[in-house]
This record gives sequence, structure tokens and C-alpha cells, in this order.
Amino acid sequence: IKQLAFDGYSCLINGERVIIRSASFHYFRLPNPRLWRERLLRLKQAGYNTVDLYLCWSFHSPSAGQYDFSGVRDLAHLFQMGEELDLWMIVRPGPYINAEVSGGGLPEWLLSNPEVVPRCRKNGNHTNSPLFLEMVEEWWRSVFPFFVNAPDLLWVQIENEYATQNMEPDYMQALVAMAKRLGATCP
Repeated sequence: IKQLAFDGYSCLINGERVIIRSASFHYFRLPNPRLWRERLLRLKQAGYNTVDLYLCWSFHSPSAGQYDFSGVRDLAHLFQMGEELDLWMIVRPGPYINAEVSGGGLPEWLLSNPEVVPRCRKNGNHTNSPLFLEMVEEWWRSVFPFFVNAPDLLWVQIENEYATQNMEPDYMQALVAMAKRLGATCP
């Protein structure tokens, strides 16, 4: 995308009005990557021009510091298919994705660490958790290279279903700053 803008009417991509018709694709629920193309093609044939992709941290990280992007976890292959099928992308790397997966996609090894405060929320209040943010950055460093420079990337959604009374601007801004440090230039 050379230029992405919004006005009072629609999204403008390279100066042209585009209505985003998006469908979610949960690759981590489809046990065979050979089926991904067929499913993405069905989305396109149904009239969608955009695919919405949650990236499930727990699916790729069986233990702290270990990441698997092979076989049914091959993100390079997934993003290549989206590009080949001429689909715009909305990427949702979390850290929390919900998507009706256990722990919102946060890995069990992270949730079982008492020193980590997931989503920087403790007892209903915001609390800074440098260890959590450090682990999120490690996760994002492992997945951002798959999509951050993709020509068909529209948006990156940080967090999901995160709504508190004050929305914790410090936490959300820390995630925005992290995404920008890792190369995100899109909204």
C-alpha cells in the first residue's frame, strides 16, 4: 500500500475509495495448510477483499523463548497465499486475541508465571508489568517480520476485546510504541 487514508465516507487506498469486506480466518483451527488456499479462495469468491488474521501466541510458543513457524504453523506460507490471492490483510497479533481460545491465546507458560501480570491488569486495576511487556515484545519480534512490510497490510490490531473504564492509555500506548519500533507504519 503506497497510501492509506480515511475521510468522512470511506477508506482510501492509493487514492481510491475501497469498502473493506473482511472475513476472519483462523489458520490455527485448520489442521492442514494445504486447505488454507482453498478456504482463502472461498472467502474471495464470496466477495471478501480482506482477510482478518489472528496470530495465536500459544499455538506458536510451546515454552518460553521457543517459537514454531513450520508445518501447520507456517506463517510465511499463509501470508504468501493471502498476497497471491490479492487479499488485503488485517493482522491481529495480540498479545491477547480471545478468538474463543484458552487464555485468549496467551501461552500457558506465560499465564503460569506468577511474576507476569498479563495485560498489565491486576485485581481489576492497571499495573505496569515490564516482564509481560518484555515477553510480548519477544513474541512480536518473532511474528512482525512475517507481515509488517507486506504490500497488502491494512491494519495491525493490538490487543483484542480490551475495554476498561480508563482503557489504560499507558499500556495501550506502550503497545503502539512497540509496534512502531518493530516497523509498523500502518494504523
